Amino acid sequence: DDSITSFDSIQNPFDGWSGSTIKCSICHHVRPIRSTPFLGLSLPVATIQSTFLQDFLAAEYGGFQQAEQVSDVQCMSCAILKKINELEEENLLVTSAISSVQRRKRGRHAQQQCNAGGVGDEKDDTNDDTIVGLLKESQQIDKELAALKAIDPDTDENDDDDNTGESNDLCDYYNIHDNCRSLNGMSPLRCNAYKASFLIRPPKVLCIHLQRRHYDMACDRMVKVMKYVDFPEVLDVSSYCAFRTNSFGQKNMNVSINDVNENLKKL
Repeated sequence: DDSITSFDSIQNPFDGWSGSTIKCSICHHVRPIRSTPFLGLSLPVATIQSTFLQDFLAAEYGGFQQAEQVSDVQCMSCAILKKINELEEENLLVTSAISSVQRRKRGRHAQQQCNAGGVGDEKDDTNDDTIVGLLKESQQIDKELAALKAIDPDTDENDDDDNTGESNDLCDYYNIHDNCRSLNGMSPLRCNAYKASFLIRPPKVLCIHLQRRHYDMACDRMVKVMKYVDFPEVLDVSSYCAFRTNSFGQKNMNVSINDVNENLKKL
């Protein structure tokens, strides 16, 4: 049993983690990085004009500087911000209506005090009911705004796993049941976004595979790119990492090139 435990505790030196995230082009919200394990990095050679290994790495793991533009991405943050703007405009109109009714009421009251016969002591129930209704409406809007601002757009409960475009009941998830009309049935908006990839944790031994084979549309077959690739003896991978420093506080993450294998077989 002890030998099995010690064997399981041994870490694969090729085991590393990469990650990707998405940034909305409208609200600029950045989703949490989703990590994926890898045993080696496969870098395409045909799509990059450069001959330097650093450029191949930057094209795949260069972060938002080399981000890929994607379309038709669901963004719950955009939906929340849009609803917040709508409610703030509605609340501004309600507040203006309350101020207008109060001004008219004060004007009538002052006019009635100037009239003879003590008419100024009469009570205007219509205006009072209007103000009470508007105040309740303003309080309801404030509750909905507070509930919307408390929502985390990245919560797993809001993810659209079945790609139906319909979100879950946010009122039930956040335990909000005070007639939150804005939350019921709210769906994420679709927009363009930028997808970026990083290295989360480089392995102790980084294995890089240069993918030379690609489909040539002119020849209508797979071909092999035989161009020269220049690589340094010491490669600093910190610029391709999501976290610029490691757990020891070191800013540079140098990788020494110890072995190069080349397959000279042509297709």
